[in-house]
Amino acid sequence: MVSWFHQTELTTVLDLARCEEFRRRLDAHGIPYKVKGKDRPSPWFSLWGGRERTGVFFQNASLDRQYVIYVSRENLSLAQAVTGLEAKR
Repeated sequence: MVSWFHQTELTTVLDLARCEEFRRRLDAHGIPYKVKGKDRPSPWFSLWGGRERTGVFFQNASLDRQYVIYVSRENLSLAQAVTGLEAKR
């Protein structure tokens, strides 16, 4: 488990299949990680559920969730090498 104080964001993805690919790679190398999901079209408190009941016209349903993968700071460079991601600048 990655502690809250020592974690850093590895990447953010919108596709569950790609998130699972990153998770498999991290698991294969024994790198601990944490994934947080966020509901992107969540309404403002004043709308009280209009968007999630009715949807948005022409909205791609597969892009409704955002997944953020966190790793510990000590494992960041190894995790970037394993997943093929570049370091943030």
